[in-house]
Amino acid sequence: MSNESAQKTRRIGTGLIMMLLPILMAVGFGMHPNLSSFSIMTDAADMMAEFHGSVIWQVAHLFMVIAVPMIIVTTLGLTALIRQKAGWAALVGGSLAVIGCCVLALDKGAYFMVPSAM
Repeated sequence: MSNESAQKTRRIGTGLIMMLLPILMAVGFGMHPNLSSFSIMTDAADMMAEFHGSVIWQVAHLFMVIAVPMIIVTTLGLTALIRQKAGWAALVGGSLAVIGCCVLALDKGAYFMVPSAM
């Protein structure tokens, strides 16, 4: 594969992911049980009673976990596009975005796996 076709494939892939990602995240957020409830749960037993064995809760968080690599790919694609004009800013911004994505994956992964395991 030549360098030009690799660049074109990367741009097309980044664009496709940028179109698919909002749909996936909207579905993940939309499937969230009790989305309209603004009550704060402070007791772990209440949280476990509500979300233990909830397939909708697990699938919604699974969608968010699946979205994280897409966010990272999009971030790297956009960072590559602006690297020529904003060298250090692109590096710092891309690095912070990837670190934030890893934290998001840990958070959503924990919400996805822990209630189903207990």
